[in-house]
Amino acid sequence: MGAQGGVGQIVGVLVQEDSMSEANILWRVWTQFEPRKIPVPAAAGLFALALLIHVVLLGANRFNWLDGPSPQRPVGQFLPPVVK
Repeated sequence: MGAQGGVGQIVGVLVQEDSMSEANILWRVWTQFEPRKIPVPAAAGLFALALLIHVVLLGANRFNWLDGPSPQRPVGQFLPPVVK
């Protein structure tokens, strides 16, 4: 039993060291970004994404909520006239 307790202690120490190194890495990453300056670019990026999504949806015939769906043309109108 003494050997198992020693192994458990060693594993516990290794886990603690690993979690400390991960915490240290996360702390270093967090120090690269100032929390007071993050919301402005995040809001600008989300606004740009929302604008892009709305433009794409307005360009689609099915999801255009301003003009409504345009009437469907028959397939024959898209084909060039047949010359014999």
